[in-house]
Amino acid sequence: DQLIYIPLPDLPARQGILESTLKKAPLAPNVPLSFLAQKTEGFSGADLAEFCQRAAKAAIRDAIAAEELKAGDDTMADDMMGAEITRK
Repeated sequence: DQLIYIPLPDLPARQGILESTLKKAPLAPNVPLSFLAQKTEGFSGADLAEFCQRAAKAAIRDAIAAEELKAGDDTMADDMMGAEITRK
């Protein structure tokens, strides 16, 4: 058996890993990958890939929650349209 040491990626390598991991993902134009690469010093390639996957899942959860909230507001507005406030 042989152990091979693979060093952690440097800044250009981290940026490349982030770009290749996210190339098929819809990404907002205000997400600076260079900034993320700077802030992820000490991350391995696998760490960066997991970081991207978790961010994508969080974005999906947020989008679903926003859609449900919007749908709930629409339903509530429809219910209120036929409601009358009366005094007993």
